[in-house]
Amino acid sequence: MNTNVIELVPHKPPFLFVKNISEPDLDNFTTEICLESLKNFITDGHLNMVTGIELIAQSIALFSAIETQSSEGPSEPKKGMIVSIQKFNILQNYPKVSTPLKVNVNPVMRSTSASKFYGCVMQNENIICEATMMVVLAD
Repeated sequence: MNTNVIELVPHKPPFLFVKNISEPDLDNFTTEICLESLKNFITDGHLNMVTGIELIAQSIALFSAIETQSSEGPSEPKKGMIVSIQKFNILQNYPKVSTPLKVNVNPVMRSTSASKFYGCVMQNENIICEATMMVVLAD
């Protein structure tokens, strides 16, 4: 899906890491990560997976923007924040980043004030980190 990500999320370069939506289905939402934008977090070709929290958060922001567009039409990017991280598993820290990364996010619980998402960062279809997060979006 060719979407202008920068118009949909509040994140801006050099801290915008999501480059594209590869699967726009809201039941199986997947984004592609721009490896070039992660260059400050890569050492000797390996990525510190603590950055996985931010990759998942930005994918959730994009999910929320696409969901809002589909129900309300185009709107300004909404700012939000991570309220809590209930689970964060690093299955492979410092993976070599020679192949693209993707992030899959799925809503677990939705309400008007907060939402809970499960997200995972994948490389070659292998999960390298995963998290469950509570997020709120500003009105």
